[in-house]
Amino acid sequence: MRPCQPETPRSQRGVSLIWMTLFLLVMLMFIALGIDMAKLMVTRSQLQNAADAAALAGATAFQSAGAAVEDSARARAIETASFNKAFENAPTPVVVDPIDVTVDVDSQTVKVTARREGGTAMVAHFLQVIGMKRLDVRATATAKAQGGCDLWPVAGRPDPGPEFVVGCTEYILKYGGGSGTQGSYGPLDLPDCAGDPCGNGGANRYRCELQNGYHCCIDSGTCIPSEQGAMSGPTVQGIEYRFNLDSDKREGICYTQYTGDPDAGPRIVWVPITTALGANGCSGYIVLRYGKFFLTRIPGQGNKDFIYANFMGYESAAGMLSGNFKVWLVK
Repeated sequence: MRPCQPETPRSQRGVSLIWMTLFLLVMLMFIALGIDMAKLMVTRSQLQNAADAAALAGATAFQSAGAAVEDSARARAIETASFNKAFENAPTPVVVDPIDVTVDVDSQTVKVTARREGGTAMVAHFLQVIGMKRLDVRATATAKAQGGCDLWPVAGRPDPGPEFVVGCTEYILKYGGGSGTQGSYGPLDLPDCAGDPCGNGGANRYRCELQNGYHCCIDSGTCIPSEQGAMSGPTVQGIEYRFNLDSDKREGICYTQYTGDPDAGPRIVWVPITTALGANGCSGYIVLRYGKFFLTRIPGQGNKDFIYANFMGYESAAGMLSGNFKVWLVK
């Protein structure tokens, strides 16, 4: 005869069923959370791509947008964002509100925030069982532009010598007051530049361009008038500004000893290389090409406000003065 097997009490079978049900519910909640969180991560990645593309597109407006640079940057950013999609319930075009596009003309930056919030928030699926019907998500990107050729408003003439030579020779880019030829000391009255934040001519614009660079390009063969006067105060202020920004503030060193960025440090400047004053029928200076210089010291005051610099090389051959405009993401 087979031995008698004890029966499992009905109460124990009921408890096991309850525990199994609870276990399955917990598992389903984790699965639901995982699926919706994965969708959330994808949505954020999609929004980040949209914000990145929009910020970069907006920053290109600094190249040639003129006085309407803010409106142009904002329009470009919004249009580019719409070419991208991100999840609501399904992927839909990203619509950026104009107030979520911040344009800073002085720093040449564009900040864009792309959102899936409120009525456009990402639709959850499994989390709806616990009352979470939508999930807010956003992404932000900031792009910066380096407009034009970033030139310095100073005539580069090889003194001493017929040509600039790369090395530690200190060249004079601007004479001190009373030291120029026929009252010309080296500052250039550069033409109006579309989108240039420095405004119109005069001492304030000259100082601003020394500090921040001139945001347009100048073709070889262009005749540029000289600024009136020695511009002593603005010269000192402009160069002091660059030294203060730099991590290496030592004066009297050669660029080979410089510990800052050799390509984009505040003491690295691009200067129009020109003819002498009055050459070939030009009452000012004729631009030949661009030269890269390293500022070696802060000028003195008054008639001692000479600008000294080392020559680091030419940008290109004459007649090939293309712009160096570029944009990149900074955040």
